[in-house]
Amino acid sequence: MKKTIALLLLVCMSFTLMNCATILKGSKVDHSFMSNPPGAKVYVDGGFVGVTPLKTQINLNHKQHIVELEYAGQRQKFVLNETWGWGWLVVDLAFTAGWTAIIDWVTASWNYLDTEVTSYSFDGTGGTMTRAAAPKIKPGVRLAVMSLNAQGIDAASALTVSDMLRTEVQKTGMFTIIERSKMDTILKEQEFQQTGCSDASCAVQVGKILNVEYLMVGSIGRLGNKLVLNASLVDIESGKVVYAEQVSSGNLESMDVAVAQFASRLRGGN
Repeated sequence: MKKTIALLLLVCMSFTLMNCATILKGSKVDHSFMSNPPGAKVYVDGGFVGVTPLKTQINLNHKQHIVELEYAGQRQKFVLNETWGWGWLVVDLAFTAGWTAIIDWVTASWNYLDTEVTSYSFDGTGGTMTRAAAPKIKPGVRLAVMSLNAQGIDAASALTVSDMLRTEVQKTGMFTIIERSKMDTILKEQEFQQTGCSDASCAVQVGKILNVEYLMVGSIGRLGNKLVLNASLVDIESGKVVYAEQVSSGNLESMDVAVAQFASRLRGGN
């Protein structure tokens, strides 16, 4: 009888633990680091973890994580934040009467990082972090998409990809897009030089001139044998980057697929 009871308890415990994030997911998450040029040293929370391109695991602990990329004497710092995975809490409460929630909280296994990829270009185009989730955007807000800065490719090709990006973002239905010709006319009247505008401070300045709520800036360039597009969505009022994404393609001819992927990910949160 005692053996039967013990066996039943073991079965019940096994069933409840099967719903525990600590066992199913663990307290580490994958994160990728990229740089242009490659070979940058990567530091996570003060410790050296390797060189780019790199995919490694970061320990979750309910805290911010400081990551740094270093190349040729230049050092760039990023902050990764942990976010709750509310689905795990629901599972814990629904199937285990909540006691595994204590385990998952202590081990931080509920959590995820708010970004999946950290990327930085040491040639002056700056860095971005690929977002794990798209921002919530009020439908119909005004958006201007700046022409992408060309890094290692000709300006005409960069302009073509910029038009692709503008079209695909418009197709999401999230924004009212300012036409490129109208945008160029306004900026020309204001004698504003678009070239090199790829950071948030420049985006805010342009956004105010164009009278839009959001501005998209970015770059396209070569990283090894790939074409890499980095783009950021800047909230003009707050001056913050609310979304950043990186997509890549093996060549210019298939860049339309990568751009469509970018738009799809952007639409994912709306």
